[in-house]
Amino acid sequence: MKFREDHRFFTALKASGLPDRYQKLEEKIGSDDFNIRCRQLRKFSWKRKAERWKESEAFHDLRAYRRLKKDPELRRYYELKKDPVFYQYRSWSLTFEDHFNTFERSKWITRYYAGERFLQATYGVGRDVQLFIPDNVRVREGHLYLEFRQQQINGKYWDPRWGIITKDYGYTSGMVNTALSFRQKLGRFEVKLEIPADSSLDYCFWLTGDRFYPHINIVKFGSKGYEAGCFLGNPGEEQDVEQLKRKVRLKSGFYIFTFDWLEDRMIWKINDCVVKTLKIHLPDAPALYACLSLGTTEELGEVRLPEMMKVEWVRFYTKNKFD
Repeated sequence: MKFREDHRFFTALKASGLPDRYQKLEEKIGSDDFNIRCRQLRKFSWKRKAERWKESEAFHDLRAYRRLKKDPELRRYYELKKDPVFYQYRSWSLTFEDHFNTFERSKWITRYYAGERFLQATYGVGRDVQLFIPDNVRVREGHLYLEFRQQQINGKYWDPRWGIITKDYGYTSGMVNTALSFRQKLGRFEVKLEIPADSSLDYCFWLTGDRFYPHINIVKFGSKGYEAGCFLGNPGEEQDVEQLKRKVRLKSGFYIFTFDWLEDRMIWKINDCVVKTLKIHLPDAPALYACLSLGTTEELGEVRLPEMMKVEWVRFYTKNKFD
């Protein structure tokens, strides 16, 4: 939050032109020509016993410079400009964000993209034990909640042999994605979400596209701990090619998960600490969309339900080329 306030201040002051005026005055007043001119004016003014010096342009420039030099906002501006942490964040431009004060349907859909585009209905795929339904998505008190619960429901399922069929599900859950509103290639993708100490469900934040591959797990947290990876398989293959997978144990609580997708590498971070970097086998992918989901592909034993995935915010950025 402090960075957002600092960035608004920094951007507004920069746009005002005040720092540029200060720098021009500083260059002018530090020049030899200006100092020679000031000495001449002071000497002339003393000899003539007149106020010519105080009426001169040089005097007004010097007084404006000294006033700006003491200005608290300019001091803060230059302190931020020299701050390496602030500079690093300033090199990114915000492209998408949601703090979930309300649920904005213009930003999110609540089912798989193909279901939205072709079926106008939700459906399951692969080994999903749950059916994602809109009723399990809600926003309350500045948080997004995805609910996994036990519920007998008959719904659609994509079978690779037969296409769309119907199937009985024993569970329902929630998911949201930006397939219709926002896609991006390269940049920074961040989420702040709460994870439990122990769960049989997968708390997921991931990127994908129309063909499902590549599939980038920014965070997948569940019974196996924290996992992150980039799947490069092609549709129709029996086995996906999986790159970069690592498990990290985390205690329950809120965490900020960050994924930097750059031209020459991919970087995964937890609370700004790098946990994984990939520099080879990078996906040659178009712009991807972001997904949040709570579910599992494993058979559930005795679990306490319902269970909630709680998300505080998401933010996406692009890298500034001029910084």
